[in-house]
Order: sequence, then C-alpha cells, then structure tokens
Amino acid sequence: MGDFFCKFSLGDERPRRTDVHWRCQTGRASWNWRIKIPLKLPSTAPDKCRLAIQLWDQDIIKWNDVIGSATIDLYRWCLLAYRENRTVNVFKEINDALKKIRAEEEGLPDDDDLLDDENDYENDSISENNDIEQEDDVENPLLTGAADDLTDIDDQQEDVDSYEETKEEPIEKNKAKNDDPFDDSNKDGEKIDDRAEADFFVSQLKDMIGLGDLDETAQWIKLSYHDHKRHKILERGSVAISIEILPKEDAELRPAGHGISSPNQNPTLPPRTGRLALTLNPFYLLSALCGPEIAATIFLCLCIALFLFVWFYVGIYYTNFYYEYQSLVSTLYSSTSSTTSTAASSSV
Repeated sequence: MGDFFCKFSLGDERPRRTDVHWRCQTGRASWNWRIKIPLKLPSTAPDKCRLAIQLWDQDIIKWNDVIGSATIDLYRWCLLAYRENRTVNVFKEINDALKKIRAEEEGLPDDDDLLDDENDYENDSISENNDIEQEDDVENPLLTGAADDLTDIDDQQEDVDSYEETKEEPIEKNKAKNDDPFDDSNKDGEKIDDRAEADFFVSQLKDMIGLGDLDETAQWIKLSYHDHKRHKILERGSVAISIEILPKEDAELRPAGHGISSPNQNPTLPPRTGRLALTLNPFYLLSALCGPEIAATIFLCLCIALFLFVWFYVGIYYTNFYYEYQSLVSTLYSSTSSTTSTAASSSV
C-alpha cells in the first residue's frame, strides 16, 4: 500500500506532476492525468528534448521517497514534428514502423502496397468501363435489327423462367434444412459470433471504466532505481503513458484541459479506478486507510477492549447485587429469629 504520484520534466520548464493516488492497495495506481508542457523548437540542445519520468511515494510525516525513474529521448520526434509541421504521436509512429518491418520480413503487403493496389484497381476499372462503353457504341446499331432477334430473346427468357421454377424446390428444401432447430451445423458459427460479441462488450466496458488494454498510441515504460548502498540498479514498476507532440496551431485548434479538468478531449481520459471513496462504513474506511491486516488487528484489539470494559462494569454490578442480596437475606433471617425468641419468652 502506498500514496503514489508521478512527476514529469522536459527541458527548462518546471516539473509537472499528477495528483496523489491515496491508499493504493493493489500497487496499480490510476491517474489518467493529462500533462501539458510547452516546448520551443528547434531546440538548441538535444538534452532539452529528454522527458524525465519519476514515480514518487507521498509521505505526510517525513520526506517523499523516489520509487523509480526513466528518461525518454524525444529529440528525433521533435525534429520530425518541426520539419513536417504536423502532430506526431511517438508510440504510434514506432508501432507503425515495427509493423512495416515485420511485413517486409514476412513478405506481407503493407499499407503503401495496399494503397497502390487500390489505385491500380481503380485505374483498371476505369479503363474497362471505357472499353465497354466503346463496345456498346459499336454494337448498339446491331441491337436495333430485325424482329427475329426479338423473338429469340423472348424464347430465351421463357427458358430461363422455366429453369428458375425447377430450381426453386431444392432451394426451399435446403432452406428448410438450414432452419431445422435440431441441426447443429450452424450452432458453432453462432457460438463464435456470440463469444466475439461478448468479448467486444467486455472490452468496451473495461475501456469505459478505465481498465482496458493499451492501444497503439500508448506504451508501458519500465522504471528503475539506483541503489547507491548496494551499487545496483533495480527495476521498480512501470508507467503507461502516451506522448503527442503538437505544433502550436494544432494545439489551439484541439483544446484540452490540464489534468482531469474540462474540456476532457484530445484524448478523452477514462475515469480513475481504485480511488478512496468516502462512506459512512467505518470498517471500509479503516481498511482503506490502514490496510486489511492492520485494520483486522485494530478491530481485534477493539473487541478485546470492549469485552474487558463490559466484564469490568458487569462485575461491579454483579458484586453489588450479590452484597445486597446477602444483606437482605441476613436481615430477613435476623428478624425471623428475634420473633421466635420473643414468642418463646412470653410463653414461659
């Protein structure tokens, strides 16, 4: 359990940070936070285009602790955005380049090849249409020939109608066979379609609540920590981020709020998950603030203290009640004995 937040710094700009995910029990903090850092291009030094990422643990009593850090060199992508004057999504560019390399290694067509094939297909279809129009222009005078050709066409149409009538019966039989509820031939395909629809619905639901998988515009960045005492570099978690470099004109045309403020767009941030919720249930608040193990220990101590408190006060009341009962019994016994002795003396 920890209180985590991230800090980002780029160039000479002041560091930006996310909010704190208080009392994160699973170790999977959720921020869904938008960081906006201005950058002047062309840069005077490549070091100013390096994005530094740090994961921190927030402490209230003592100082904050660094969990891990990483650095991403964005100089190449900043130059690409500056020279081409366009928006560059870093991880999408990388994933597209990797897909192209894999396609070339496997001999598969890439997007450029598919685009060329579509253009060739359009050109071929246009040329074929032109050839057909030219043939129609040549053959049109023959179609307006003698009436014998028209009678031949009518005979051919009657043959076609008779053939379709004879073909309708097996088609209806096959249709009835396919509609048979006891036929299992199409059930496998229906099950596959239902499973695909269910998987799609689950993925959409996860994206809606912020638990979906990463798309091609984001990537997990591994964090490391330099332990100076042991002289070792340790891997400590990872952070999923998406980096987009926009020219000033595109940034003005695509407004987006800082953090989770409005307007929530470009891109749209899903809601955070696993955050501490305020409730009137004391057991939930105790478990969320202190953790399940510490909360169970505190609850056990409270139960023991309550038992001792009840036993102490009940013991006091029981002791008083016992003494009152004994005094009452002794009083009644003494009064009975005195009455008996008086009666005996009067008789003598």
